Amino acid sequence: SEESAAISNAFNTGKFLNIDKATTRADSISVESPAAGRTAVKRLKECDGWATVVKDKDILEAQLTLAKNAGVFVEPAAATAYAALEKDASMLVEKFGEDVNVGVLLTGTAFKDMAVFEGKASVPAAIENSKEAVIKRFSK
Repeated sequence: SEESAAISNAFNTGKFLNIDKATTRADSISVESPAAGRTAVKRLKECDGWATVVKDKDILEAQLTLAKNAGVFVEPAAATAYAALEKDASMLVEKFGEDVNVGVLLTGTAFKDMAVFEGKASVPAAIENSKEAVIKRFSK
């Protein structure tokens, strides 16, 4: 996140500096000084990786996109990886070609941080544990 970019800044500048105040909505990555920041940068360089930053609004949009289009319900910190993929998609195509296959690791369930869905999505009412109840719910 732009609001907590210590690792990305270090990767892109070579300077390991703390963030004055991390304020990202992606709570699990909202840190001024990442505990394993140097290791993360080292590993990114070893695997010819890259680091980028995304806006918090793009992280939250990615989270909703994953929930609505893929049925994957992740917390904002996990959605950050998908937001970065969306942002850098053209760079990946340029670097690896049109037929590139990209995998994004998505960890951390959204149930840890439901506030971001307020007014945007809701958890459906529970149903009976039976085949008939499932058919009834989803046969509309």
